[in-house]
Amino acid sequence: MYPRHIIEQVLNATDIVKLVSTYCELKPTGSDRYVSLCPFHTEKTPSFTVSKSRQIYYCFGCGKGGDAISFLKDIQNISFMDALEILADEAGIHLPKTSYSSKERSPEQNDKKTLFQIVELSVEFYRNQLTKSLNGKIAQEYLRKRNISPEIQEEFRLGFAPADGYSLYRFLKSKGFSERLLLRSGLIRSGGEEGRYYDFFRNRILFPIRNIEGKVISFGGREITGEGPKYINLPETEIYQKNKVLYGLWEGKETIRSYENVILVEGYIDVLRCFQSGIRNVVATCGTALTAGQANLMKRFAPKVIIVYDGDEAGLSASIRATSILLQAGLTVSAVTLPDGKDPDDFLQSNPVSEWEKRISSASTFFTFYLQQKQNLLSTPQGKITVLSELFRLISIMEENSIKEEFLKEIASALRISFWAVKSDYEQYLKNNYSLRSQTNNSHTESVPIDDIDFLHGLINDEQIKKRTKQLFQEIPMPATPLGVAMKYILENKDPDPRFMEECEGKKLLQKVLLSEPVNNDLKTLAMERLNRFHIEYINQQIGFIQQQIQEAEKRQQKERLMELLSNQKELITKRSQLSGVQIKNKR
Repeated sequence: MYPRHIIEQVLNATDIVKLVSTYCELKPTGSDRYVSLCPFHTEKTPSFTVSKSRQIYYCFGCGKGGDAISFLKDIQNISFMDALEILADEAGIHLPKTSYSSKERSPEQNDKKTLFQIVELSVEFYRNQLTKSLNGKIAQEYLRKRNISPEIQEEFRLGFAPADGYSLYRFLKSKGFSERLLLRSGLIRSGGEEGRYYDFFRNRILFPIRNIEGKVISFGGREITGEGPKYINLPETEIYQKNKVLYGLWEGKETIRSYENVILVEGYIDVLRCFQSGIRNVVATCGTALTAGQANLMKRFAPKVIIVYDGDEAGLSASIRATSILLQAGLTVSAVTLPDGKDPDDFLQSNPVSEWEKRISSASTFFTFYLQQKQNLLSTPQGKITVLSELFRLISIMEENSIKEEFLKEIASALRISFWAVKSDYEQYLKNNYSLRSQTNNSHTESVPIDDIDFLHGLINDEQIKKRTKQLFQEIPMPATPLGVAMKYILENKDPDPRFMEECEGKKLLQKVLLSEPVNNDLKTLAMERLNRFHIEYINQQIGFIQQQIQEAEKRQQKERLMELLSNQKELITKRSQLSGVQIKNKR
């Protein structure tokens, strides 16, 4: 473990606002605080708060809080030490090697770090194969014909896997990696009678897939000879989970934030074509159907998604599935269809960018888009029922009734029937499908009362409250609760900084206090009443304890002991009455 002064140095050199902004869209709510949808749980309304001056964060929805190190640790699912080392490296702080060697990490942590190294070296290997070897000529020619510029190839680090099937394995073995970890990377496989090792990718152009930190964690491969499946992807590994990744997000996240929308396309080449055309708010799933995790990932950066899938029937079906998932995540969904069944790559190569921008800016809501695509079904009663059932299913996913009504009005207008008729059909649909329920936000329920939160506000900011609190807890013990831990830390530190507290519920409570505003206006009166209650609560504990002793003394017929206990109990009851009287007087 590194000493505290090293940890403090790293924290003081890290801007938590900049760090968190890498993972979610922070919006200022004053000179010091920023809010966002929480990256740790699904929610509709932002409750994740970051303080620039305090350099801490707290989510009022799920209760997660901490500093820059704990944020990076939790968001990347890495150890405290790995998070510390990453932030130190970014800040240019040299950490003493003797304090925390790789031997002190768990085997899992060491393996994960090695897998990142294997993948990064593979990117460099494949990149060299494309740009500097004779093997890459055929791939270069393919990319030239597809009009993928050298600049875009460089930005996305495109590569080429040679046809021999062993080149990468030999290269990685020469770097000293074990077969065990090469197999776990997914890039190398073994099989056959002799159990030989071979490369997963052969004779394919490779698209490195980055996570939200910009690290390459996997690859997609495109065949260029007409042999085998058109696209294949690496299987999931310890560092790659497909439901947490979107192709192009790392490269385009700043534009997505700026535009407040993200365009969702189907393929790697579609993303490259858009970027090459100056359209950078574009992402794609990595060769799979959209997942809830990917929808929540988009929601961190923009509230609106515009679907531009292929214009064929398969593309429409994929759009419906994606819309269902996006609506469940609380996103606004629009859709664009391109003419003649073209995909974005085809369209942008044969049309000016202005034509694309016109279509995107006039994108229909998904409901209007779907009705337009299903016009042929609306001419028959059964076809109309089929279309309405699909749209009603999507509307039922939403939470906000006002938005549901707007879409029902949109459907009524498109079908040229009355709103009340559509609404009646929708209500009947819900009755027939009573198992459908809108998702609820499983908010974290705090057990600490508002008055105790406000008491801590007063304790931090008012010297008189602090002085009276110190006096009381010289007479009685501090409660062994999260509130007591927070109080003790505040009393012992002139400027309490929860970043340097031990991990506990009291630390989370203090983070919540520092990132909230008091509800009560008169904190001094509230604090004095709360201190009285602390005293009364302690006296009640003592009275209860003495009552147990009285029963024991009666059982053993210890008269002198009994008289002493009754006297003590009477004094405590009198003291409690006096304190209760003060409370009643204050309330008046």
